[in-house]
Amino acid sequence: MLRPVEQTKLEAEGSPDRLTSPPPGPNYTLEERIGAHRVWLFPPDLVELQIRGDLSAPEMARLGSIFRRLSGELPWMLLSVDITHLGDLPASTRRTAAHQGHLALFAGCVMWGGSFMQRVLATMVWNAVRLLGQSHPMPPVTVVSTQAEAHAFLDTQRARRQA
Repeated sequence: MLRPVEQTKLEAEGSPDRLTSPPPGPNYTLEERIGAHRVWLFPPDLVELQIRGDLSAPEMARLGSIFRRLSGELPWMLLSVDITHLGDLPASTRRTAAHQGHLALFAGCVMWGGSFMQRVLATMVWNAVRLLGQSHPMPPVTVVSTQAEAHAFLDTQRARRQA
């Protein structure tokens, strides 16, 4: 069952890890924190991930468990990843993503933000994960500059599903 955002916020209130920035929009129903990274669910189908700094293999494994839990509760999911503050993605993190196959749970993925080099790195990592995890079909991914472009991609994915 999805945890209501009010519970997540209350749990975070007394924690030194409590949220310091607002979520990306007002209509989310789930909020999770994995280290400095954030995950939000925007029903009916959007999972937003904000990567802040390095993403370790244990953090990737935790993301995988969140994604699997959501896939059991939602019929269809899209992933939007804010890479504006992307740090390092070590080989162990890439291997974890490939072997867990949790990115295959999404019908589509868009990565946005960051510098040109961060977008290139994100594309290279995605392709490496695709090659390492060949037993899991990977969703289409697009890497764009802005959140507005990301939302346009997501709208296109939804329209294709409805067609």
